Amino acid sequence: MTKSAIGGRIVALAGSPSPVSTTGRVLERILSDLNMSFETELIQLVDIPADDLFAPEIPSGGRMDKALAAIEAADAIIVGTPIYKASLSGMLKSFIDRMPQYGLAGKVVLPVGTGGSLAHALALDYALRPILQSMGARQIIQAVFLGPEDLADSATGLAGLRDRNPRYAEALLHLGEAIRTRPELLDLGHPVPQRISPRGESLGR
Repeated sequence: MTKSAIGGRIVALAGSPSPVSTTGRVLERILSDLNMSFETELIQLVDIPADDLFAPEIPSGGRMDKALAAIEAADAIIVGTPIYKASLSGMLKSFIDRMPQYGLAGKVVLPVGTGGSLAHALALDYALRPILQSMGARQIIQAVFLGPEDLADSATGLAGLRDRNPRYAEALLHLGEAIRTRPELLDLGHPVPQRISPRGESLGR
């Protein structure tokens, strides 16, 4: 967890099944670019044991439980996935399936995808965005897809990504502004009168 005195907490979910992944490095770069203004945390879903992810009841105090608690406390979620067979990763889908129906209520969400060709870019809009929208997200920032031309320096931390990809830079700006919105707008996008936490608990109004 990286802390900041300025308001706003952002959690990034890396949905790659690889312990060392391009998607994870991209999310690290995004959080680094945002770090002066927000408290940030990166969760690598590959670090969650399969027994936790698929258990009939989520073990209290385990990595899955802690990941859901982090999402509950966040103002914004960055959802990162490699694009496999024109869709999100199975690991990310499995994690999302353990969240309640409105587990993103009141939150800003930025979808981020990585892949070997720009032809995969639309997968974020037709495969991932509808899922996020159905979970009550207050605002979904325009998705960012990063292909080989964007990831040329991934081994050195993607330091030039903001300069190479104006859409990436705009997405970070929009994310920051959306987090700082007026409190009375926080429930926009939520289809029921009570917010529901990622662990299924009613949060009231």
